[in-house]
Formats: sequence, C-alpha cells, structure tokens
Amino acid sequence: MKEKIKFVLKFARPHKWKFIIMLLSIILATITLMILPFIIGWLVDEVRGSQNMSRFIYIVSVYGVVYIFNQAMYTIVNIMEKVTSTTFLFDIRAELYSRILRFKGSCLANMYSGDTISRMGYDVDQIMSMISINLFGLVSNFINMVIALVFIYCANIWMGVFTTVTTPVIIYVSRIFFGKAKRENSRIIKKKGILSSWTFEILGGMQEIKLLHASKQILSEFLRRNIEIARMSIGLNKIEVKAERLNAGILVIAQMCMFTIAAFLVKAGELTIGGVTACFTYYTNCITTFNSINSKILSLSSNMVSCDRIMQLFDAPLEEEGAEHFNKSNREQIAGGIEFKNVSFSYKEGRNVFKDLSFRINPCEKIAIVGNSGVGKSTLVNLLCRIYDVNDGNIFVDGKDIMEYNIKYLREQIGVVHQNSIIFNGSIRFNLQFAWDKFQDDLLWEALKMADLYDFVSSLEDGLDTIVGTGGLNFSGGQKQRIAIARAFVKNSPIMIFDESTSALDSESEMTIKKSWELLGKNHTLLIIAHRLSTIINSDRIIVFEDGKVAGFGKHEELLETCEIYNKLFREQYSKSMGRGII
Repeated sequence: MKEKIKFVLKFARPHKWKFIIMLLSIILATITLMILPFIIGWLVDEVRGSQNMSRFIYIVSVYGVVYIFNQAMYTIVNIMEKVTSTTFLFDIRAELYSRILRFKGSCLANMYSGDTISRMGYDVDQIMSMISINLFGLVSNFINMVIALVFIYCANIWMGVFTTVTTPVIIYVSRIFFGKAKRENSRIIKKKGILSSWTFEILGGMQEIKLLHASKQILSEFLRRNIEIARMSIGLNKIEVKAERLNAGILVIAQMCMFTIAAFLVKAGELTIGGVTACFTYYTNCITTFNSINSKILSLSSNMVSCDRIMQLFDAPLEEEGAEHFNKSNREQIAGGIEFKNVSFSYKEGRNVFKDLSFRINPCEKIAIVGNSGVGKSTLVNLLCRIYDVNDGNIFVDGKDIMEYNIKYLREQIGVVHQNSIIFNGSIRFNLQFAWDKFQDDLLWEALKMADLYDFVSSLEDGLDTIVGTGGLNFSGGQKQRIAIARAFVKNSPIMIFDESTSALDSESEMTIKKSWELLGKNHTLLIIAHRLSTIINSDRIIVFEDGKVAGFGKHEELLETCEIYNKLFREQYSKSMGRGII
C-alpha cells in the first residue's frame, strides 16, 4: 500500500493545488448538504409551534442560501475533477509511453499488445477514479456520517447510540468481501488483457484465417476465452451481490428498529416532530453513506489491481542509455568497423544462440551473412543495435564497446531494413523522414530512385503526400518493402543492415537494390542477410553461421572450397534454380 501511495503522489504532486481545491470543495459541499435536514426539522417545529410567518420566511431564506452555496461547491468539484483528471492522466500516460519506448527487448518480447493497451487506457483511468471518486468520496462519506451522528446525538442520545452500534457491523461485513473481490478483479483484468491482445492479432490476420478456412476454430477459441471470463465475472458478481444484499438486509432491520424507538421517544415527549423528521433524514443519509462506503471499498479493490498493473510497467527494466551523451553540434559519424569478440547469448534460459562468437568487419565492407534458419542471423542485428545485450563477451564498433556508446547515438549510426518492416499510417513523406529532421524533397526522391520506387510515387496524384494507410494497406508487399528500403537510404547511416529485405521484391527491383548496394558500399559498411545466395555472391566477404559460431568467413569462391556448409547451401539452391529454369 505504501508503494502505491508513493506512486500516485509522484504524479499528483504537480497538480496538488487542483486536488486541494477539489477536496476542500467536496468537504464544504458535504457539510452544507448535511445542514439542510437540520434546517428542514427546524422549519417543521417552527411552523407547528409559533406559526410566525416572518420567522418562516427567514428559515426558508437560510435554506435557500445554504442550498445555493452547496450547489456552487459541487459545480467547482465537477469542473476541477474534469480539469485535474485530464492533466493528471495525461502525465501518467506520457511517462508510461516514454518508458515503454525504452523497455529492454526481453521485456517487449513478453508483452501482450492488447494487455498493454488495456493498462494504458482502462487501468490509468482507474487511478483517477481511485482518487476522485473513491478516496475523496470516502472522505465525503466520513464527514457525512460524522455530521449525521452529531445531529442525531443532539436530537436524542438513544437515537445516536443506536446509529453508532449499527455502523461497525456494516463496515465489518464490507471488509469480509474486500479480499475476495480484489483477487477476482485481478484475475479478470489479466484475462481481459490477454483476450484483447489475442483478438488484436487475429484481426490483423483475417486474410490468412479465411485462406486456411479456420473461421470455425477461431470462433470456437474466441467463445472459449470469453466464456472463461464470463464465468469469472459471474463469480465476482455473486460476491458483490452477496455483500450488497447482506448489507441491505441488516440496514432494513436497523431502520425498522429505529422507527420503533422514535415512536416511543415522541410519545414520551423526548423528541419533537421536527427532530424526528431530521433524525429520519440523517439516518437515511447514514444508510446511503454505509452503502456508499461499501461500494467504494469494493471499487478500491479494482482500483488497487489497476494500480498494481500500471506499477508493473513502471518497474520494468529500461535500456541503459550509456555513459556518453552527445549534442547534435558535436556528433560525428562512426567509420563502421564492427567486431564480435567471444560473444555468447541466449533468450532467457533456453539454448545458446551464440557461444564464443568472434569475427571482425572492416569499415566500408559489404558483408553477407548466411546460414540455415534459426542460426541467429537476425539475433546478430538485435545485439548490434542493443535491442538485447550479450550475456558474455563484447561487441565493438570502431574499436569501442557498444555498451559505452549512448544508445540513441549508436542506433542513429545503424540503419536496418527487416523482411517485414513496419509502414506507418501517414504519407509516404512521413514514412521516409518521420524519425529524422526534415529533409529536402530532392533527397527523398533520390532515395526513392535507389529503392526503385521513383516512377511509382511520381505517378501518384499526391506524390510524396500520398497516404499509405494503416500498415501500408494501400500498397502491395513489394511496394511497402521498397518504402522501408528508401527510408534506410534517407537515414544514410554509416552501418546499414538489410535483413532479408529483398525477399518480397521481383528480380528487376532486386537488381536495382543490388546496384544501390554497390554505390553505398563505397562509403558505408553493409551487412546483408539473405537466403538467396545469388543476392550476395558479389559481397566482399561472406559469414557462414552454424550452431552459434562462424563456420566460414571469406569470399564466395573461397567458401565453396573450404566451407562444407556453404557449399551445401549453394548446391541446394543451384539445383532448385536449375529445376525451375532460373539459372
């Protein structure tokens, strides 16, 4: 609980005056609201006793002033709640989003997108609900209850004692169900987050589902997951209903007893009719307050679960930026030399992807990386860019350990094009330069030429301002891939990595990209990962991976003679190509 309070106060502190004004307004609104039943009782006794019209008008005027002040306070509360919730929740979401962008790769790999979206949406909203509705509401309820008890005691001590005795019973019953409700809420929210993530992934693969004729199986799985959540929700509802009904039963019995006591007191002359009216109103307020306290205690269990889920994201490990920080004015591009020295790496506690991996690449070399699927070619890229950090060994860029570089600076020096690069919803211009300073259009067009996309984009009515749609919906797979390649050309980093980037291209486009590689290779270090060996035969050198180590490193002709694995890969691809009449 202490950690949750510190966490909430961290974000609430910049908005403390807004919260203070809101809390003071709630207190004043509650006090004035609780004065009104006393004024009504006073009015009843005055009318029944003296029947003084001027006195009657005076009391009505007092009632009107108190009521208007009460409504003014509630107006301030509503306004401050809207303003505070907007800015307060904005700060939490902004900080949370900033942290997610800096999560370590291992943390991102274990995240469910739907669950994360749920945490940033629903769970963050619950933090404001915890403060404004439940915590401030409990303060209001407490004041409400204290004032009601004071007025009841002033009216008659026996009525006050009776009300006081029934209060602990209601609170005790509420706490019985608090733990059960919190546990069930935690399970339900977690299940809903996983379901949202699963649904998100399914909606993104609807075309494959139709082609596989798997609609029936997907629907069955969707229903199974929802039924599981529904059963858990029913269990939670049962707990809440039991708590509410048990409280309601106790309150009804207590109310009937109070009516009986009041009747005897009026008959004995110890309580006036106005006092009875006020006591009944205050006791009704006590009943409402008890129910509200019960509801808020149950709601707090859900709020606490949401707070835990948000804190888990804030506790997730972040990438270390590195010891050195660079200003734009003094940044210099690296030359592009790369060295892996005794590098070992594994995902979690699984099989080692690399074990004592060592090799060196000179600046401005065009290096191809080949090997069977699963040997770690893409993992090498992730390690070089520090998406993951090595378990043992060192990676050097220009003779300097990459752990010593500022991580943002390091990634600025490396351009990567993956096989399935993400295309963002926006214009072509946005996709080419969204992460960098504004470029002149002639540089963008030059990059499009190098990616064999110039003619296509220039034929579009809006040119660079053409909207590509969500995930590049308005373009073919090859066109999206060429946009990603052009984006790397725009970035123009000294180290450029192409991870199966030409697999979705036709032979003509592939030839254009290969020509671009020849130009880039003069002043860039190129790493080209490819399954098609015809793409990388003319590389300066070729690295062959096998079982987490370098099985061969040299030119194409050398490897055919000295590396059995490379020779086998080449012969298999050559025979398949001959069978199709490609070579």
